[in-house]
Parts: sequence; structure tokens; C-alpha cells
Amino acid sequence: GVDVAVGSGRSSVLAAAAKRGLNVESLARQNGYAFHASLQEMSPSDRRVIVLSETGDFSVAEATRRAIHVLSQNKRGYFLMVEWDMHTNKVRRGLDHAIEMDNVVRQTAQSVGKDTLIIFTADHSFDIRLVRGKRGEPLLPKTPPADGNSSTSSIAVHDSHTGEQVLAAAMGPGARRLHGFIENTDLFHIMMAAYGWEEAR
Repeated sequence: GVDVAVGSGRSSVLAAAAKRGLNVESLARQNGYAFHASLQEMSPSDRRVIVLSETGDFSVAEATRRAIHVLSQNKRGYFLMVEWDMHTNKVRRGLDHAIEMDNVVRQTAQSVGKDTLIIFTADHSFDIRLVRGKRGEPLLPKTPPADGNSSTSSIAVHDSHTGEQVLAAAMGPGARRLHGFIENTDLFHIMMAAYGWEEAR
């Protein structure tokens, strides 16, 4: 099963489970998981761990580093999926998340061994566009509005999915198979082949 899970929405998750008569923390500990409310509570000795924080304002870089520390103890290797939301109508938040994710990919690529396959992609494209602006002027207001409204920004982001192709890039074993236009389900077979569970096609 899953060895490391990090996410947010603690109160709502625990409340929804309680309505079904389930105590998430108790069940987690019974099944050998440490159960924490923040990344800072994690211990270097944790081997199976759930971090369920109240908000999603934790550091994705720190979460990734800590997850790799736990998972890399397995000599058979590991699979880690990191998802970070850049799709938001709060422009500054979305751009900040894009920079954070870019840093996570770079730092991870520099820290893992050459036997690790890293794939970077998206589950969908979304509507972001430059709607105005002048040379030498910032695209975002220096002081973001308190309500997060993006109407004063030169960049518009709408809460809708769009149909463009998305980037899929890779490095490591099997990365050479990821080029041009591919089916999204091909990523599964590339990962399986990296594990040695399928023959490269």
C-alpha cells in the first residue's frame, strides 16, 4: 500500500470519516502509520506516515524532500507522485506555485541517482492569458488585493480547463521514450518499464 501520504483539509476529512463512524488517526496507527498534523511533526524514524494538515499552505519542496527520505529507505525503489495546484483564479498564487514546482523538479533532479526516472507533466491545460500591459510596468499589482481578485492584473486566469496539449518531460531510465505527441496512457507504460515490469515498447 501507500507508505507516505501528505495532504490538507484535516478538519473536513476527519469530520467526514467520523460521520461514517471511523476514527482516522486510530485506524492509521493500528495499521502502522505515524499520523501527523504538519510536516514539522515528522520524525526521521517514520517509515509509514500520513501528514494531514489543515491548509495547503505547507512547503511542497519540504514535503517532497521528506517523502523521498522515507521512501528511499526501500532498497527495491519507490514511486512518488507530487501534485501542486497552479490552476487557480488567484494569479499571484498560481504563479508562485509554478515557481515552487519548478524548483522542486530542479532540486529533485539534482538530488536523486541516475537510476531514478523523473517525469514532469500536467493532468490538463487551463485558461491563462496576457490581457494588457506596458513595457517596463509590472504585470501584477505590487500590492495584491485583500480578496485575491485578479481584475487589476495584466494576467487573467479562469477557472476552466482547456484543450491544449500539455508538456511531458522526463530524465532518467526510459526518458528517451518520451518525445513528440504521445497518449497520456503511454506514461504508465514508460513508468512500468522503468521498474522492469514491462518490456520497453
